[in-house]
This record gives sequence, C-alpha cells and structure tokens, in this order.
Amino acid sequence: MQKSEATMTPQEHAQHIVHLLLDAQREWPSVTDCDRLDRAFADLNGRGIVARQNFACCKLAPDFHLGKRPGLLAIARDVKLHARGI
Repeated sequence: MQKSEATMTPQEHAQHIVHLLLDAQREWPSVTDCDRLDRAFADLNGRGIVARQNFACCKLAPDFHLGKRPGLLAIARDVKLHARGI
C-alpha cells in the first residue's frame, strides 16, 4: 500500500516525483520538440546565423555578449522588440 503524499517523508516524496517523471518520460516520442529546437538552432549556427538557446539569465547578458560582435546588438534588440509586439 502506497502512502499518501501528506504522510511521505521528504525523501519518499522526492523518490515518488522521480518515479512519476520517469513514467511520463517513457511515453515521450523518440524525437521531442526540444530535439527539433536543438536541431534548428544548430542549423542556424551552421549557416553563420548567431542563434542562442537558453542564452540569457536577464536582459543584460545578451546585450553584453552580442554587443561584442558588430551589428548583432541592434539585431538582438530589434528581435526583442518584435517579440514583444512593439
């Protein structure tokens, strides 16, 4: 008989969550959206287009890193504004 989540120890609760995640992962398709996104970014970078995935912790990080490359800071800002509908 399985304990209810309310009576589980923190370790039991963590193990329960891991088992739930692993069960869900078994149902994933062999190629996920994340895999396709990884390939798209790799393709862009392979074509010489600067594309970064999970790149910035804040607005300042991409400005700092892309600002070191001529012309890219303006493009990055334009993309941000476009994404915000501005």
